[in-house]
Amino acid sequence: MDRTEDHPVVVAGGHAAFNPEPIADFIDCAVIGDGEQAVLDMTGIVRDWKAEGRPGGRDELLFRLARTGGVYVPKFYDVEYLADGRISRVVPNRSGVPWRVSKHTVMDLDEWPYPKQPLVPLAETVHERMSVEIFRGCTRGCRFCQAGMITRPVRERSITGIGEMVDKGLKATGFEEVGLLSLSSADHTEIGDIAKGLADRYEEDKIGLSLPSTRVDAFNIDLANELTRNGRRSGLTFAPRAAVSASVRSSTRWSRKRTSSVRWPPRTATAGGR
Repeated sequence: MDRTEDHPVVVAGGHAAFNPEPIADFIDCAVIGDGEQAVLDMTGIVRDWKAEGRPGGRDELLFRLARTGGVYVPKFYDVEYLADGRISRVVPNRSGVPWRVSKHTVMDLDEWPYPKQPLVPLAETVHERMSVEIFRGCTRGCRFCQAGMITRPVRERSITGIGEMVDKGLKATGFEEVGLLSLSSADHTEIGDIAKGLADRYEEDKIGLSLPSTRVDAFNIDLANELTRNGRRSGLTFAPRAAVSASVRSSTRWSRKRTSSVRWPPRTATAGGR
């Protein structure tokens, strides 16, 4: 059933949205890449459209989003398929809609120190800590890792930016542990200084530090000492496998062969967002 003016606009994002065609029947638009600036831009477009009295209805709103070049709106594109189900080409079917949708990339993470006031659950949760993303992207280039490939390039937060986020977050939440997050936290070029600086600052407060994701080859005894200096138990998550050995590369090739026969069917002509 086609959506009417009374239905909400369904927006997809995140890693799965990098290939939006399989879910094109269920969404109105998809944002590719980082969402920080994209959300603000889209919010501004929706606000202006509403302030003008919603001219043109849903189609006009979706067109305004599409013509920015950073939002993929399936209804404004015709998709041609090969006989085996693969996409042959994607062609705009409306004037003013760009041929290519660009990926959003936030280059300076220090400009986006979020969340400033995280929600604190009433009940104890598994991840009972203040989480801070210290960098985005990955230098390893493992071909089997979706996140490592699509979050390029690597962008690091500065020591100052990380320190400010931790300080404000702890004051706003009361957490007693800080998780330094990324695809592989120990790969931050200044991880040693970050861990030492935070351990020095919060040693008397007994604030714990954890690395929820890191590689074995990037971890060392000095980093371990800083994480445990205040006496609190913290968490470490190691990723021992990487695409460096012949056995793993062979396994990856085998997996691709096993999944190469999976094909997504062409989207229907009576899609919900059309």
